[in-house]
Amino acid sequence: MKLTKDFLSKLKPQLKIDILSETQDMGDFVEIDSNRFKELVEKNIKTTKFGLGDAVAALASPIAAASDSMFGTSLSSCGGCAKRREALNQMVPSIIPTLSP
Repeated sequence: MKLTKDFLSKLKPQLKIDILSETQDMGDFVEIDSNRFKELVEKNIKTTKFGLGDAVAALASPIAAASDSMFGTSLSSCGGCAKRREALNQMVPSIIPTLSP
């Protein structure tokens, strides 16, 4: 299976590191066995936590960005959102059930 460097740049850092440690660099792309790629993705999903704060941020960030663009506000960079995200993640660290092996 061939993965472009552009595709790799959009992956979570740990998954990208795992893939690059097991691939052959072919210039603009890397090559990896498709079954091994699937294993690495599943491993990364199992260890990734997605808390309540992450869920709220996923919904609120695009709204804040649109507001910033339309009304000239600076909601995206206020800093309060990051604090609330962290607080909500501490209260509810994972809203996605862990996959069993």
